[in-house]
Amino acid sequence: LSAGLRGFNHALIGLCFANCGLSKKCLHMLMEAFRKNYGMSLSIQELDLSNNKLSRTGSEWLGGWLNMIREKTHLQHLYLSSTHLEFSSIGRFMVHLKKIVTLDLSHNRLDEASCQLLTLVIESSQHLRNLNLSGCNITAEYAGKILQ
Repeated sequence: LSAGLRGFNHALIGLCFANCGLSKKCLHMLMEAFRKNYGMSLSIQELDLSNNKLSRTGSEWLGGWLNMIREKTHLQHLYLSSTHLEFSSIGRFMVHLKKIVTLDLSHNRLDEASCQLLTLVIESSQHLRNLNLSGCNITAEYAGKILQ
C-alpha cells in the first residue's frame, strides 16, 4: 500500500483507515508515502485514522506531515477518534489548517495544555463547523476555556 501511494499520480480526495489496527510501522510507512508523494498528499480532503493507536510516536509522525502540508493542503475533514493521540504533537501544526471543516478528536484524553492548543486551532480556523470532543474527559473549566 505504501508503495502504491508513493507512486499514485492522481489526486486522492478521501482516505479511510478507520479500524484497521495500523501498527506503528504501518503508520510510519503511510506518513512516509505522504511525504514522498507530496502532491498527492496535498489533494487529500478527508483523512480518517480513527480507532488506530497513534500514541506519541504516531502523533509525532502525523504532526510532521501536517507541518509539511501546512497552508497548501486541501484537508477539510480529519477524523482521529479513539487514536490515543498526543494532541500536543499535532495541535501546533493544526493551526495552519485553514480549510478544516470537521475535526473529530473524540475519545482521546485532552489535558489543559491540549485544550489551550485546541483553542488556538479553533481561533485560526476559517471554516471549522464540526468539532467532536465527546469522551475526551474535558472538565467544565477546560470546556469554558475552549468556548471563550
